[in-house]
This record gives sequence, C-alpha cells and structure tokens, in this order.
Amino acid sequence: MSITVQNVYDLARTKCGDSTSSAEWMTDAMLLIFINEAYRFSARFLRSEGMGLLRKISASISITAGGGAVTRAVAPVYPTDMIRPYELQERLTTGPGAWQRMNEAVEGFFPETAATTFDLWDWRDDTIYVKPSSVNRDIRISYEAELTALATTASVVLIPDSLDPMAKLVASYALRSRDEVAYAKELEESAIRDLALIAKSEKALKLAKGGRWNP
Repeated sequence: MSITVQNVYDLARTKCGDSTSSAEWMTDAMLLIFINEAYRFSARFLRSEGMGLLRKISASISITAGGGAVTRAVAPVYPTDMIRPYELQERLTTGPGAWQRMNEAVEGFFPETAATTFDLWDWRDDTIYVKPSSVNRDIRISYEAELTALATTASVVLIPDSLDPMAKLVASYALRSRDEVAYAKELEESAIRDLALIAKSEKALKLAKGGRWNP
C-alpha cells in the first residue's frame, strides 16, 4: 500500500498528542517543511547503508569525437536529478547499433589516443569521464535519482515501509521546535533504528537473490 504525506501527518500528530482532524498546532504548512527534511535525511541514511531508492535510465547523450567528460552544467550534460551513476552503455551516434555495456574504472585512467569506443568510464568530481573517441558516440546512464520533494498531502512517499520512521522524524522535528527536546530525541533515535532495519532487510533480500541465482 502506498504511503502518502497525509498518512505520515496523521501518525506524527498522534505521537505528539495533537488532533488528526483539527490539527491544533501541527498545521499542514508547518509539517510540510518537516516532512521534506525527514524525507531527505531518510534517503541519505538509506543510501549510506547501500540501498538504492529510485533508479532511472537517461535518454541518449551524444558525445562528439574527442570529448571525454559529461557534467552537470556544461554540455554534454547528464540528468539534473542524478545523484550518482550505476552503469553506462555506449553506441555509435550515426547508424547506431546495439548498446554495449561499459566498464567502470577501478582506479581512474589517464587520457589515451582516441579509439572507436569509450570502453571505460569513471565518476569523480561530480563528473562522468570517458576515454576519448575518434568518432561521435552516444551513452546512456543508469543512475540513482534524487527523490522529488513532497508537495501536498496526497504526495506519495517513495521510501518503502517508511511510515513509522517518517512519522517519528516529523514528530521529532515538530517537538524540537517547541523545545520538547527529550521526547524529540527519543523519537529521532527510534526512527533511525527503523531506517536501519529497512536497510538491513534490503541487504538480506539482495543476499537471498544472489544465493539463488549466483551460487
């Protein structure tokens, strides 16, 4: 079942003893700021534990002969919502054939004489680097995308099984704004434990799949 912002608000108000119907002091306008802060924190925490949240594949990005860098601001550019790339594929720009998977460099690489393929890619300094090519080539990127900010009570929270930790964080931030520090800290610590369990569950699932398909 999808988790909405309204679900989080209702549970957060319950934890703070506020009314879920009249919202005596935890107004939607106030909570919208706190839920987005909680959303960003939860996403950072789970990514730090190795959990991917929103993976996308970019459209084709053309790199002219001799080019070797894809940046956030200067063409050629990667998607604006990209946090980090997972995988790159390449093909010829003219008369394109099948996409070919590129290998990520382990220790970076030095520029070399231009070849007809990129072969390698590296991610550093917020930039994707590829070896120079003697022909125009396209790449596409599989990447971790930034979660879109939550805007309304109907917005869907895209972190799975996160109702409890999100509500605890929102309640914690709200209580801290009223100087109720002790209970706020208790809720925050409980939320972090919940998030750690979500990450642990994800890792266990990946291990189970690995054992099944790659014995």
